[in-house]
Amino acid sequence: MPSIAAKASVLEGRAEVVSYTRDASAFFLRVRIKEKAGYKSRRIDGVESLDAAIDAARLQLEKAKMESQERIAGAKIGADAVNQQKELDAKEFMEGTKLGAEAVKQQKERNNTQT
Repeated sequence: MPSIAAKASVLEGRAEVVSYTRDASAFFLRVRIKEKAGYKSRRIDGVESLDAAIDAARLQLEKAKMESQERIAGAKIGADAVNQQKELDAKEFMEGTKLGAEAVKQQKERNNTQT
């Protein structure tokens, strides 16, 4: 594992901004993944200091949070539309069944009156 040149905690300790000794001018946002006993990291572009990297990391995390919320909202809207369509389909099926039953009943009545 590469040596860390600078490190700062963000998100109440849930993530870190780090730079490594091989290139101390490159900063990364990393999050510990307990299940894999490792880290998930993403390079923070366009920054030249640890403080700027921390600010950029916070912005990235807020953006990711907003995108996640938008995806969830979109999924809910899609699910609602599907449920509404299913309800409409069920109502149409029930109406069709009622009409079919009435047609069969009328046909039987006609057959009975003809005999």
